[in-house]
Formats: sequence, C-alpha cells, structure tokens
Amino acid sequence: MEQSIVEDVPEDVAQPPVMEVAESVEDDDDLIDEEILEIFIEESEEVNETIQAYLPRLVENYDDKEALTELRRAFHTLKGSGRMVEAMDIGEIAWGVENLLNRVLDNTIEMRSDIAEFASYVAQNIPALVENFRTRTSPVIDPELVEAQAQRIVEGEAFTLTDASSDEQETVSEDELALSNDAGEEARESTVEAELD
Repeated sequence: MEQSIVEDVPEDVAQPPVMEVAESVEDDDDLIDEEILEIFIEESEEVNETIQAYLPRLVENYDDKEALTELRRAFHTLKGSGRMVEAMDIGEIAWGVENLLNRVLDNTIEMRSDIAEFASYVAQNIPALVENFRTRTSPVIDPELVEAQAQRIVEGEAFTLTDASSDEQETVSEDELALSNDAGEEARESTVEAELD
C-alpha cells in the first residue's frame, strides 16, 4: 500500500523560516526605497542646476524662449519625479510654476515680473524642500499658499508671497492687539472696583 507524500515527510523536517523571509522582504523594500530616494535627490539637484542656469536669463530677458522652455521642462521633471516618489509637496509646488510657464509659452498670459519673482522664490527653496522630504519634516514653504498664488497670477492678479505673509502677520497683529486691549480694559475695571470696595 502506497503511503501519501505527507506521511513520507519526517516530522522533524524544519519548517520554512517565515519570519526571516518576511523580514528579508521588508529589508529589500527599505533598500529599494533608499535607492529611489537617492535617485530622486540626485535628479532634483540636476534639475536645480538647470533652473539656476536658465532662470537668471529669463529674468534678464522675458523674450528668451530657450530659457523659458528649459525652465518649464525642469519644473515639469521635478513635478513628475516628486509625485513618483510621493514627495507631493514638491510635486505640487513644481506644478504651480510649470503651469504658469505653460501659459506663457502658449501666449495665454505674458511673462512679467511677478511670474519671475514667483519662479525665483520657488527655485531658491527647492534644496530645502528636498531636504524636508528626505528627513520627513514639514516643508519650508506652504504648498497651498504657493498654489493659491500661482492661480492668482494666472487670473491676472498681481499677488506675491511676500504680500500674503505680510497680510497674515498684520491680521495676527490686529487680533493680538484687540485681545491686549480687552485684557487691559478688564484690568482697569478690576482696579476701579477694588478701589471702590
């Protein structure tokens, strides 16, 4: 009578090291992530070099089509690679600049000083944004604020990040002043009541 394959297997045969296999897969995933991160960092550095090479040319001459095209391509590359590695803050910020430059290229809007200022502002923060992603820390500039400014510029408004920061600071200062005044008034009332008592 033939015995089954299961019965033929000795009981003392070692089972596959499930945990070790799982840990090995996790280690491989970490290695892949690190490799992708390094590739992204290297690519972002190359993109930043391109931006630093062509942005001054565009600032100097708004009619420099080569500079405009190369800048648009650089921000497009940064957007794509950022999204690919889930560096969404970098991807969306880069898209804000790319979208503006696309509009300039297709003559929907004219190249002007606030677009140059916006592109320069984003460009100078690219290294810090990449470092934020590498260290998993909050971005040095607010992506939502950048996107909002980009949209305003597309719509023809002369709006800058500096103005936005100033408005926010002024609003906070006014609120703090109001609270301070209220506190002072309450203190004076308490002092008067104490003197009357």
